[in-house]
Amino acid sequence: MKHKNQHTKTNKSDARYQKSEHKIKTALNSLLGQRVITLKVKDICCSAHLKPPTFYRHYRNPNQAFTSLEDNLINEFRNFIINTPKDKLSPHKVFTFLFLFVYQNRSYFKTANRRDNHYLLNQIIPYAYKNTYNSHRHVSTLTLNAYYGAVIYSIVCWGKTTNFDLAKSPRFINYILDLPKILDL
Repeated sequence: MKHKNQHTKTNKSDARYQKSEHKIKTALNSLLGQRVITLKVKDICCSAHLKPPTFYRHYRNPNQAFTSLEDNLINEFRNFIINTPKDKLSPHKVFTFLFLFVYQNRSYFKTANRRDNHYLLNQIIPYAYKNTYNSHRHVSTLTLNAYYGAVIYSIVCWGKTTNFDLAKSPRFINYILDLPKILDL
């Protein structure tokens, strides 16, 4: 039985829809944590304890579900910055939240590290920088890319050397907080 064309507009505020959406996202994270690289609908449904028609009410295919998961994670991080008053948005607070955010989503980030795929970090780190450091002077693209790369490398090293141990994150956060001085940002 094919379910490919069953992706339809649904009332996303419906409690059943929200519950199955949560199950799908949890299953995606779980499968990523188990090193499942090629996601299949049957694997996601099995892990989420859902039937394929339910999956297809949410997404056309696993790639769309995965993209939605990444978009949700990006929005979660951006919402933290948007909802924090500017006078309370210090670099220390932003990067402490970033490490907590990575820790809470470590299944995703462990898989990303194994694949050397840092798409999500490449999306949120520039956003964090632009909304945290209020430098009005011109910074070269090369310097900014060096900064972004060093922040990503710090997070990757934290994950690989400590297995995302939150208690060991302050050392990495402090290094990141020193980067603007090192790079003269």
